[in-house]
Amino acid sequence: MHSIITGKRLKDEGVKAGVADLCILLKNQTIFIEMKTEKGKQTIYQKEFEAIVKSYGHQYYVLHSIKECEEFLKNVLKIDI
Repeated sequence: MHSIITGKRLKDEGVKAGVADLCILLKNQTIFIEMKTEKGKQTIYQKEFEAIVKSYGHQYYVLHSIKECEEFLKNVLKIDI
């Protein structure tokens, strides 16, 4: 949860509630990744965004650590990082 000041700053910068943290554009697919802490859970806005993304045929993943993200990029997307 952000403070009111941080929330206002993010809104002023154009950040939209629920939009995934990462968007990976590949030749034939778009992948959205929401990063969470080990015990982090999606907000209702994030779940709504996920539903929209999937309804358009895109992929959406919730990952819970930088290590998990690195493994996903290397092993699933075959991106050398």
